[in-house]
Amino acid sequence: MSETHAPEKVQSQGSVAEESLPQTSSADADSDASSVTSEFEQKLDEADLRANLFFETRLSDAEKLRLRGNDLFSQGDTRRALRRYRKGLYYSHFDEMQMNFELQDHHREAVEKVDYPLRLNASACLIQLEKFGEADELLGPVIEGKASVKAYYRRAKARLGLGNIDGAKEDVKAGLLMEKSNAALKQVQAEIRAEEVRLRQAQKQLWKGKLEGINGMSGDPDSDMQAAADASAQSQLQKQEEDAAEDEQEADREAASRDGAGASARQRPGLLGLALGSLAASANWFFRKLM
Repeated sequence: MSETHAPEKVQSQGSVAEESLPQTSSADADSDASSVTSEFEQKLDEADLRANLFFETRLSDAEKLRLRGNDLFSQGDTRRALRRYRKGLYYSHFDEMQMNFELQDHHREAVEKVDYPLRLNASACLIQLEKFGEADELLGPVIEGKASVKAYYRRAKARLGLGNIDGAKEDVKAGLLMEKSNAALKQVQAEIRAEEVRLRQAQKQLWKGKLEGINGMSGDPDSDMQAAADASAQSQLQKQEEDAAEDEQEADREAASRDGAGASARQRPGLLGLALGSLAASANWFFRKLM
């Protein structure tokens, strides 16, 4: 015989016993909310700490790179020193939004304390390597933020290298106002004057090449300009003489015309007399015929 199993008892829908949920009091809810808030604030504090540590680390690394660059520069390894300064500037750079809205005053001061020396030292390398444009650009924020004799000196050198004579003069002037006996600035001032003399000589030679041999010009810009002025004055004088001669001839023609008109008027009475005489002779002949 086969074994039979009793069918399992199936509970109908709705008859299943519902599990009871844990009951929490209002005190427990307040305690949980307080715990969540406390945990959130702790995380914020940790985030602020990490941000501050990151800020401090960036500036610390930038300063270490500057000191390493100084060692290389003193050894004459300008290119490697520049690489250290550039990397330091990467760490010390904070964009405008961060500087103005995220960092506080003491943070900005800390950044400038590290960033400005890096810019000054990097510009010294760039000037030696004749990368004057980059040096000029690097020194702009330094002069705007914390101008110094060294900054004006370096930018004057960079601008002189770029051929910006007026800009270099302005920087030298501003630097000498801060320290009127600064030997480095006076040296740049002498270099500027020498460059101005060189440019004048180059311009003179350029004019000489263009004017030499043209219409008998000597090729000397000064003497040729004087000769051109003399020729212009002589031409004007000749034109004035020609105009005066023409006016005199016109006056002679008008006088001759007036004299001719007067002679014609003086001749008219003689002609009239001849006409009357002829008429009288004709009348006399006519009367003789009648008699």
